[in-house]
Amino acid sequence: MSLAEPRALAPPSIETLFDAGVTGAVFSDSGLLAAGLGDGAIQLIGPSGATVPVQAHDSAALCLALDLDGRGFVTGGDDGRLVRTAEDGSMRN
Repeated sequence: MSLAEPRALAPPSIETLFDAGVTGAVFSDSGLLAAGLGDGAIQLIGPSGATVPVQAHDSAALCLALDLDGRGFVTGGDDGRLVRTAEDGSMRN
């Protein structure tokens, strides 16, 4: 497969503004976008553009990755915590 052959259709163009700098972004297998922010929040953005803010950390979300199941996100924060955020916004340490 070459880079010119996309594996999936790109989501529709959506513009979103945040109150803090973006430290990471990743799509889930279902097309949900998670953006980790410098204020510790995780913004979950659906294909329609609807957003759900989740306060995952007391300070900056330093890293963001897709969970092994492809339906959740894992963040590491400047507060020393590792947090899993599900697509519905629920969290666990």
